[in-house]
Amino acid sequence: MRRISTNTENIACVVVADAASPCFRPSKIRNLYVGPLDLTPAGQPVSLVDIRNPDLGRFPRFAEALAAAEVAELSPGDAVYIPAYGGTNVEALEDFNVLVNYWWRDVPDFFESPSMSLLHCLLT
Repeated sequence: MRRISTNTENIACVVVADAASPCFRPSKIRNLYVGPLDLTPAGQPVSLVDIRNPDLGRFPRFAEALAAAEVAELSPGDAVYIPAYGGTNVEALEDFNVLVNYWWRDVPDFFESPSMSLLHCLLT
């Protein structure tokens, strides 16, 4: 739901239905409150902020991220590029929808993601 990219590039392609997505620049990752350290089923960390009802008392820097966000309105056949360390929250505007993500990274496979490195340090 509140996906934040790690060290992967991403292209999100809308196949069926319309969607809207606020896109956060990588420079705003500090204001997105990324966590928890365990990963989602898709393998990406998420923001702790509920984007529909943000608790700005608990997450005050999120207001700055929202002010700088750009909203992409997508129709079938449209795609949005989400750079590494960027963030987005794609929401379907219809009951039935299909969105396909393609993630890639330009580093060798033996490099772990930064979040996994942090997790290993904490476990040690």
